[in-house]
Amino acid sequence: MKKYSGYFLITDLDGTLLNTNKEISPDNQKALAEFTAQGGRFSVATGRSPASAGRWLRQLPINFPCVFYNGSMVKDVVKDEILHCAYLQSSYALSIVLWILKEHPKTIVEIFTDRGLFIISDPENKDPYLEDENDPYIQSCLTEVKDEQWIKILLCDDHAALEEIRSYMDGRHLDEQCYYFYSQDFFLEITPKNASKGTALKWICSHYGEEDLKVIAAGDYDNDESMIRAADFGVAIGSGRARLKAAADYITVDNDHDPIADILKEIDQRCQ
Repeated sequence: MKKYSGYFLITDLDGTLLNTNKEISPDNQKALAEFTAQGGRFSVATGRSPASAGRWLRQLPINFPCVFYNGSMVKDVVKDEILHCAYLQSSYALSIVLWILKEHPKTIVEIFTDRGLFIISDPENKDPYLEDENDPYIQSCLTEVKDEQWIKILLCDDHAALEEIRSYMDGRHLDEQCYYFYSQDFFLEITPKNASKGTALKWICSHYGEEDLKVIAAGDYDNDESMIRAADFGVAIGSGRARLKAAADYITVDNDHDPIADILKEIDQRCQ
């Protein structure tokens, strides 16, 4: 049996595997190549779409299903096959968006669908991530996308405005209908009920994991907490949020100091 047979490592991208320059360090690449060569299963769990994450996925030795849209989609990127996808219910999703467009006209409203990303808010307001990374999107309006199946909604604004939106949803008990959370201080995301990185990880393990598979999960932000808690060994990045560190079994170095390489060294020490 190879050294890492029976292990499954799943890691977040932004703020975790990627450094502040949005790069995968040589030491992290070397560690992952060794991990998979020695029998380990490896994948990523990200809030990004497959298209947005693709530039980094092509650099990685992925050999297990990946998680996208913060848990709404599970995909085999090797075979380019969607294995599972959850969608928001239009009955409440439309009402949320209508209220936001009226009460928060400066909030950028992004709708992710099977046909791609649609931005339906004022085109004068730009998502800096999309602009910096040249991710493709369609500038549209609510009328054009209301009949699409929505995978997730992403709201971009300053934190104070997003807190007002979250309070509005809390007041209407929308947590009973959907899942909403911060993936950055300026990103509030809305996904289908019970669609999170943690539920997606459990789905992968139940459908593809062999008996006694040991799961290692690493992340840095609130949207990673469910995955960290679902894993056998949950890891928080040193530069991550305090609440994530409190939930983790191990706190590694920050994302500019090769955290994946450090995690695998820690696993080796614990297995001695």
